[in-house]
Amino acid sequence: MTPITVVYLLSSLHLSVILTQPQEHESLREWGKQEIIKISSSTPYPMPQVNLLPGAINEIIASVADSQSLTQTDRYGLMAAMLDESLSEDDHRSIDRLLRSVVRGRVQITA
Repeated sequence: MTPITVVYLLSSLHLSVILTQPQEHESLREWGKQEIIKISSSTPYPMPQVNLLPGAINEIIASVADSQSLTQTDRYGLMAAMLDESLSEDDHRSIDRLLRSVVRGRVQITA
């Protein structure tokens, strides 16, 4: 499997992490949660406590659709969403589509 390089996607610590692609039976969402937990438990700094605002996922999706770029604020929103256990299945699918767009190069990551 070819590795995927995820740069600045979910961390305020400006980590560059090389991850392998998820197995066939794993969803991108579950794979992302596992890697976030791995990253946060291996860093010497505690991850910030984040809360997801209502409607934040829809706002991020609309913003990215307009600009074709994912800002640092958007990445913090995605981090909060991925760590939120009560997120709806529709929001999970939206996040999966957005992350696939980043991996495929359709959406650029900006500062």
